[in-house]
Amino acid sequence: MSKGRRYGELDALRGLAAMAVVFFHYTYHYRGLYGHSIDPVFDFKYGSYGVELFFVLSGFVIYLTVERVKSPFEFAYRRFTRLYPTYWWCLICTFTIVSIYGLPGKETSLWEAAVGLTMIQELLNVRHVDDSYWSLLPELVFYGYMFVLLYYKKVDKINIYFSLWVLIMIINSYLKIPYITTIFNLRYGMLFFAGTIFYRIRTGERSWINHLIILYCFVSVLFINSDTIGVIVISVFFTIFYLVSYNLLGFLALKPLLFLGKISYALYLLHQFIGYVIINELRRMDVQNDFILIATPILFCILFAWFSTDVVEKHSMKYLRNKYPLIEEKLAKLLSSKRSVTNP
Repeated sequence: MSKGRRYGELDALRGLAAMAVVFFHYTYHYRGLYGHSIDPVFDFKYGSYGVELFFVLSGFVIYLTVERVKSPFEFAYRRFTRLYPTYWWCLICTFTIVSIYGLPGKETSLWEAAVGLTMIQELLNVRHVDDSYWSLLPELVFYGYMFVLLYYKKVDKINIYFSLWVLIMIINSYLKIPYITTIFNLRYGMLFFAGTIFYRIRTGERSWINHLIILYCFVSVLFINSDTIGVIVISVFFTIFYLVSYNLLGFLALKPLLFLGKISYALYLLHQFIGYVIINELRRMDVQNDFILIATPILFCILFAWFSTDVVEKHSMKYLRNKYPLIEEKLAKLLSSKRSVTNP
């Protein structure tokens, strides 16, 4: 694979994952919080597993970043510019809308919103401005591990280190230490690891060891996930990624799905609480039509995510990444001065 190439089917899967989570929140989850007039038969109960699909996707595409960077600091900077500006924008928008219109049981204080800007608020026992933000911490932990491997030039040993990581996950499935589980991503880490292996299979590394590691990751799911449906869904995800790895899902790269994939990050960050506010306001206006109650927040959040992606995400990333050569130069000087102090 050449540098800079995108896999269209991955963007399509990202779009499908985002919409699965959206439908889950607007049907089954909203019913649990505030009640719903729509018939429960239409609830998209298992759409929440779209997040697990995101995690496998993250493991797969992380090498697209690794291939492009020259140093671990550039890797960290690229991840920062990809995640944080859009996240800050979406958090501020969500906090503002919820503060103005209200959302029973879900309002946060200005202090909680400020802490939320760090993206590690869960570790600080601070509530999320939007409950969907919980999934960002597992992503950060994974990127942190990749940074360490890059820094110590051990990316080629990723199978060994991540296999030990998964072993710790299996052991912890019996201990169930909450804070440790969160801070070291001991519930979802095997999905990220599996994604990295699927990437290597796609790029031609089809040795038996890679298939064995995929099996190892799946077996760890059996230990950690006690939900039978969850295991079945993740089995489907692994099957899908095997098809991706052997280039058999290219037909998914349809324009509507590619569009949803493009805006998926902003859509994921914006949709939940803002969507709940919209549904609540429609109900206050005595809107009874179930289709309108669901379609209106979907349409609004898709349009809002489109704007956020094309304006906020695109331009912030361009501006910040153009600044990297200057930052890199200053960082090099700082590290050089520190070495001269420690080695006079």
